[in-house]
Amino acid sequence: MTTTMKKAAYVMTIATLLGACNRTPTAPSEATGPTAAVQVQRATSGPIEQVLQAYGTVEYPPQSQSTVSSQSEATIEQILVANGQSVRRGEPLIRIKPSAAALQELHNARNDATAATQELARVTRLFGHHLATNADLTQARQAMGNARSALTSANTRIGAGGSRVLYAENDTTVVSIAVARGDIVAADAPLIHLARKGGVMVRLGIEPSDASAVKPGMPVVVSPVHDGSQRLEGVVAEVMDQVDPQTRLLQATITLPEADGLLPGSTVRGAIGIQRRNEAVRVARSALLYEGDQAYLFVVQRGTARRVLVTPGIDDGTWVEVQKGIKAGDEVVVAGNYELEDGMPVTSTPPQGAKTP
Repeated sequence: MTTTMKKAAYVMTIATLLGACNRTPTAPSEATGPTAAVQVQRATSGPIEQVLQAYGTVEYPPQSQSTVSSQSEATIEQILVANGQSVRRGEPLIRIKPSAAALQELHNARNDATAATQELARVTRLFGHHLATNADLTQARQAMGNARSALTSANTRIGAGGSRVLYAENDTTVVSIAVARGDIVAADAPLIHLARKGGVMVRLGIEPSDASAVKPGMPVVVSPVHDGSQRLEGVVAEVMDQVDPQTRLLQATITLPEADGLLPGSTVRGAIGIQRRNEAVRVARSALLYEGDQAYLFVVQRGTARRVLVTPGIDDGTWVEVQKGIKAGDEVVVAGNYELEDGMPVTSTPPQGAKTP
């Protein structure tokens, strides 16, 4: 190697060493692994309520309902009202006429009363000639009394034998009509179902598994399914002990002090407040993760995600109470937490459109 080449190699070696001395050291955070992008939200303090959602129907209370019936077998001649119609006291509801069997009953009652009257007159004449005993006279009088009572009953139930109209006894609404024109109905069979105005009730269907959580006196917010903006406050009045064989649900009756706008027969949604805490630490529902039965979440501290075991409480469907593990003000990961590991570096942003509960 020539002297010139040796000098050049020496200079290159010196330059390499100087470059190594002047290089910027690697930041410790870069050596710890990849950085995760997450969304965070602060845990807050305030009220939280667990709500059970149920669906049901609006009905008239049992005590307000009544039926119209005929006291004797009859033929439906004309129906004068329609389902849902409001009817004032004294207005006509239905026209009926006695059936053939009822007319025969009336005819027989008249004949029996006439025969009993004639028999009593005959026995009375005989008694006056000492040809009949006191027992005979007493028996004839009793038979005439029975015949007249039977005729009075037939006249009351059947009438004179022609068509007659049944009228509303109160201001009511026609709930349903159980017959059609031309039907022959038995005595006391319901013809029209009515309900007095001035109140409705709500029946909600409860899953049997939720029955133990629903108690009388719990607050309920009722809304028509077709109009969720209408909210009526009521309370649970009673939870039935028997499962409905058709719906396979338990029925809970709800009383409402005000029921303006609720139409009988319509479907409603009920939010039953089964548990409430006036002051609780709350986090977004998406913050909670589970490993078996153990709940945990990630809290961001100085750019690092820390895995924290927590004890959840009331869940209202959007927010969850945290009874143990964090405090109000902690920054909790609400999105991107499934990929996190304890101690992982993170870059955090608040969730889009986030709202404080």
